[in-house]
Amino acid sequence: MYIPMQRFWILIGLSLCVATVSLAQTPAKVEFDAVAVHLSSAERTALQFDPSRIRLVKVNLMTVLCFAWNTVPYKVFGPDWLDTEMFDIEAVPRAGSTPGEWRGMLQTMLADRFGAVVHVENRVLPGYELVVARGGPRFGDAKSRPAFVKRSDPVWQFSHLDDLEAGVPGESSVGGHARFAGKQIRVTTLAEMLGRILKVQVGDYTGLSGTYDMNIYFDPNFPRAGASEAPPGDSLALPTANLDDTFPRLPLALREQLGLELNAKRVPVDVLVVDRISRKNTAN
Repeated sequence: MYIPMQRFWILIGLSLCVATVSLAQTPAKVEFDAVAVHLSSAERTALQFDPSRIRLVKVNLMTVLCFAWNTVPYKVFGPDWLDTEMFDIEAVPRAGSTPGEWRGMLQTMLADRFGAVVHVENRVLPGYELVVARGGPRFGDAKSRPAFVKRSDPVWQFSHLDDLEAGVPGESSVGGHARFAGKQIRVTTLAEMLGRILKVQVGDYTGLSGTYDMNIYFDPNFPRAGASEAPPGDSLALPTANLDDTFPRLPLALREQLGLELNAKRVPVDVLVVDRISRKNTAN
């Protein structure tokens, strides 16, 4: 199965919502039947995850670390080159192995080929609490479109989000236009999506334990909380352009479309710390 890179982090984010293995848990050591790693000269990124073959073309080790430990980049602390050095990785999983075991195989590969040594620790980092806004939640029809969404907007074409299975949310974005939608979605799943966009931990403090139909249109270009120690309230202002022409920033969209708010707060986060890793992989 080929996965476009722009969808990869969406799938990673969604996998975190249903994962049975936490960041702090490390699977027993398992290995690929065969693996080859080379510096990449490819022009484009390509990802393939199949029971018979895993092929990662032009990927950085941050991507591999995140998949191997079922986490996201803002929870990984390591050298800057993890984001810039590109590799091609081809591997043959053991017959009958599961995607969860593939993660363990990638961990073994990173240790054997790059000398990776990592540990998990809890740190208190800038983040957000997701809470219910004054007036209460406003969940409703997962297919509804706010008045400011025009047929000329690229996001209008994201109609595939109207027909997702219950419990399986989706997100699409083009430039400053984005949409998140789903039927019978838990608020914790929404918080995970917000954390991926904002690149910080977002905790669910709404007290809402049910499942809900959600549909939100927003501008995904929003300053991350870690950019300043000051509360990000100043960045929550309405966009200067008319909403007929510009999607609302995420905090405003949350309040008006879902009845939820983001409050800045330093929150405890389990992070992956890379103690040692080499740029050069050993011979294949």
